[in-house]
Amino acid sequence: MMPVGLRMPQKTKRSRQWSPVRVFLAVFVAICVVFFAIHFSLYGNRKSLIGTALQRSEQQAVTVVAEAFSEHLARLVGDLNFIAALYGNSRYAKTAGATGGDDLVADLLAFSLASKHYDRIRCIDNLGVERIRVIFNDGRPVSVPFAELQGKKDRYPVEHLQRLAGGRIYLTPRTFDVGGGEVGRPFQPMLQAAVTVRGAHDEQAGVIVLDYFGDHLLRHVRDRYAHRLAPDMGAFSLLNAEGYWLLAENPDGERGFVFPEREKRRFGNRYPEEWTTILAGEDGAFVSENGLFAYATVRLGDEPKQAGGASLLKLVSRLPMDRADRLLARERNLFVINGILLVCFCAVLAGGGVYLYQRRQLYEEELQKLATADPLTGLLNRRAFLERLLFETARFDRHGGSLVLVLAGVDHFKEVNDQYGHQAGDYILRRVSKILQGRMRFTDVLCRWSGEEFMLLLSGNDEVDGRVVAEKVRSLVESELFTFDGRDIPVTMSLGVAFFRKGMEPEQCIQLADQRLYYSRKNGRNRVTVTDLEEAGEVGGE
Repeated sequence: MMPVGLRMPQKTKRSRQWSPVRVFLAVFVAICVVFFAIHFSLYGNRKSLIGTALQRSEQQAVTVVAEAFSEHLARLVGDLNFIAALYGNSRYAKTAGATGGDDLVADLLAFSLASKHYDRIRCIDNLGVERIRVIFNDGRPVSVPFAELQGKKDRYPVEHLQRLAGGRIYLTPRTFDVGGGEVGRPFQPMLQAAVTVRGAHDEQAGVIVLDYFGDHLLRHVRDRYAHRLAPDMGAFSLLNAEGYWLLAENPDGERGFVFPEREKRRFGNRYPEEWTTILAGEDGAFVSENGLFAYATVRLGDEPKQAGGASLLKLVSRLPMDRADRLLARERNLFVINGILLVCFCAVLAGGGVYLYQRRQLYEEELQKLATADPLTGLLNRRAFLERLLFETARFDRHGGSLVLVLAGVDHFKEVNDQYGHQAGDYILRRVSKILQGRMRFTDVLCRWSGEEFMLLLSGNDEVDGRVVAEKVRSLVESELFTFDGRDIPVTMSLGVAFFRKGMEPEQCIQLADQRLYYSRKNGRNRVTVTDLEEAGEVGGE
């Protein structure tokens, strides 16, 4: 059973000591992961919001431009209905001859000069024969002579127009007059519309066709709306129900139904999936691999909202992805700049973490030192020495070798304190501890045992001659010159040596060393006692 006062030390898990660089990298990486995860999340949300706002902006712009189209188309519808009323109420529409239309022709010439929006005004009877054709002629309207008018029955869907109710507007998929079978150059963008004329008893009275100058509409949209609303808007296209470009940024793509070489130039052929979406909806915006598309439906007159229809027009804006990416470039630049700032911030936080970690390590080391070291001499204190003694005793019992305790005390230390002062006593204890440390090997353990006493634990694989070590220490202290505050102080030490034997408890060996120190002091001091005290008849033996 272990004596009271000695306990085996508890095994404590030693904390892993990391270098400052490793601590910095660990903290830096951890902070970067957290902050950049948040940063990427915020950037993704911001990018999504900007993308949504961009779609909304494009959709709003297309809607405004569609309203501009509607304003001009409303004028076209009004002009069609006005001319249809003139033609239907005239005697000219009811006769098959070439006379009786001078007043109507004069009215149409005056109308063409006043409006300046129509390249041609045609009045066609219900058999598909032109009755009147007024040409704008660069601001000098003229009427084509009756003998030069043409029959349009074979080149115009008269049967389809005859099925339409009076007053319904129809956007024609063909041009009427191609001048001898060839389209005039340079080609002017035209928006062509027709309306059927019915008599008082809803009988077929003819068709009115207007060729509207498309450049008026484009100029109005571009100059007054598009650039004012959004300089970075996509390119606008005006499409009919068949997907042909009626108006486009690139005129070479317009009127594919007129030019044989352009017959396949349809929006649906170039963007099939996008055209399906656009044709099915009334308005909207979406993103595909071909860009950001926004669209709105423009109709003539009071045609009901439905997919398809002769008078259906689709106004489409396409913003290529590279242009959309340029609009997001500012956000990407901010993302990069914020990322750099985050890296710097993480580095500062990591540096602070390393500083705090180092401070904690130093604090723990200081606490460990205070818990195990004597504050005056810096040697192990009694508690720490006893823990080490238990460890060495257990190893001695398992592996053998030698284990020796040397208990040394300064002679007449109380008189030194009384005569020279406590500061002188502290000075002597520090000097003696240095002398003892000078005689220690790497495997030896030294502690301050009590006020003026020191304990030295000597261990080794071979027999350790404790007497020789103790005598050497005594001799060194005796020969050392101790001078404090200008006065020499004679200092000697008495020592007791005890040898461990297997099965001996640490407390027994300590008591034996203490007895032999007591014997040295009792018998003249400044000496070493290693003898068997029981045989000497003094105290209990070893």
